[in-house]
Amino acid sequence: MIKESKLQKYIINRRVAEKHSREEWIDVQKQHDVKFPSDYMEFIDSYGAGAIDNFLWILSPWTANDNLNFFVNMKQSMWAYHYLHKESPEDYPFELYPAADGLLPFGLTDNGDELYWQNTDDNPNLWKLIIYESRSTVYYEYNLSFTDFLVGLFVGGISCEILPEEWPRYKRVIFIPCLDAVGEEKQKLTTLLKKELDMNIEKNEEILKNTCKLRNEYEVEWFEKAIEDICSTQRAEYVLNLCSGFDDDTEDEEVMFGLVHAVEELGGDDGLYWTAMGLERMWRNKEWCKILLYRILNSDEDRIKYPEVINRLPWRERDRNIFLLADILHEDKEMFADKIDEVLKDCSVVYQINKYPNGEMMVIYDRNGAVWNGKLDTIYESDNGLDDGESGYEEYHACLFKVIDVIKPGKNSIKVNDWVEISRLNPPEQIFDSKGLQIWGQSRGDRQC
Repeated sequence: MIKESKLQKYIINRRVAEKHSREEWIDVQKQHDVKFPSDYMEFIDSYGAGAIDNFLWILSPWTANDNLNFFVNMKQSMWAYHYLHKESPEDYPFELYPAADGLLPFGLTDNGDELYWQNTDDNPNLWKLIIYESRSTVYYEYNLSFTDFLVGLFVGGISCEILPEEWPRYKRVIFIPCLDAVGEEKQKLTTLLKKELDMNIEKNEEILKNTCKLRNEYEVEWFEKAIEDICSTQRAEYVLNLCSGFDDDTEDEEVMFGLVHAVEELGGDDGLYWTAMGLERMWRNKEWCKILLYRILNSDEDRIKYPEVINRLPWRERDRNIFLLADILHEDKEMFADKIDEVLKDCSVVYQINKYPNGEMMVIYDRNGAVWNGKLDTIYESDNGLDDGESGYEEYHACLFKVIDVIKPGKNSIKVNDWVEISRLNPPEQIFDSKGLQIWGQSRGDRQC
């Protein structure tokens, strides 16, 4: 108990942790085929799972909280490190436990840095300690036990450039147990766990991007494992990350269809919205975008919901959806015309105009009070004039008309041979085709474009 008493000088525990018998520790190690250093077991019996000074989080084999459970995190962290080791062994040189000199994760920081033991000896009390910097290949090795490393930080005998200079802030700090965290402490824990989850999702998204060609069994295995990990969160917003894995040039369409099913299953009640948002990430892989939309169009339930979904989208994502649906219409008008019209009839002035060929004459009632005959020249992708990446930048589809005849002047000075752009940024009040059929306007309630 000498090392435990050392820590108690520096780390104040505000509750009595649940202690476990020697037999329980032996059983849990046998069950998971792992060894623990004795000072770690003493620490967990004294403090439990939680955070040292609201910054350094120690995993426990006993907690029911999956985000701080030793074995849940061991599986996730070791899987991610194994992938990085395979891809870039010069940057991630270590094997994984139980291999000789292999790494075994046991903690993390608020910044996402990860703490590992290195299996350098049959006796776990002689293991080294390694810290990996968050999202980096930088790591530091210490020939110290976990407890001696912490004591060194508190007394100033050890420095670690990965950790903030101001941590630990005091010679004595508070331990925040995860099970009774409340108020600001609970928010701190929630923020950390969300950050850790997001980082794990980002790692899996990168794996999807790197293996989506599916050229061999190795890529298929990692691709499917990444899908499984993202779906295990059961959080609809991570459909966006799944969508990054589509590739029109994949060599295994059957496996890629597994990603389609994953997108549909993960979304749940709000899945249509996140699928529609995800098409932006898939934009360069339009065939798989269309496959997702085909399945929506062919589902009566989803098709009824989709107009509302499109109207909820940011402008850029909304335009992407409308463009893709219009593309599907041109490719297979006979099969999809009615279904796409059902979805888009109240969503897009450009879509309504896009039903007509270039050269079509239309009567336009603009918002300045003018009425004029115009000839549809072309439909194209445009933007609002800001630089890409600049705040407020937007892309959209627009229709270009040439003014053939001014029937009624308005507040503007529109004249024959002028060119007029119509888009969601500049919609007219009403549009009629050459046969007098109203295709856009107030009487249909289509004020939102």
